[in-house]
Amino acid sequence: MDTASDGKDRIVCVLKCPFCAQQYVVPHVYIFHLSAHIGYHSNGNRYRCTLCPVGGRDATTIAAHVERHHSKRSRHPVSSPLVRDVEADNLLEKDNIVDMLASSDDPQLRPTLPY
Repeated sequence: MDTASDGKDRIVCVLKCPFCAQQYVVPHVYIFHLSAHIGYHSNGNRYRCTLCPVGGRDATTIAAHVERHHSKRSRHPVSSPLVRDVEADNLLEKDNIVDMLASSDDPQLRPTLPY
């Protein structure tokens, strides 16, 4: 997300997760979040979109599909309180993801969600 100030109020895209309605402005945190949902909701080795019949070999491909085709988007100025709150939550989630991944030596560790 570009937050540099050039005198104009920039507009950013806020993405809403179609699975849990959580909001994101940091793209890589959103993709990781979606990958965790895809991994949680898929059976066996094949990942699939639970919102349509698309399937794939890895969770990130399906997460990118969900972001492009199923996520709700809204545009807001960078300075809006909503964007600031969402960005703060995203950065906290990013820190939690880094801590989770750093706590294990397992290369096959899949992202997990608390449900």
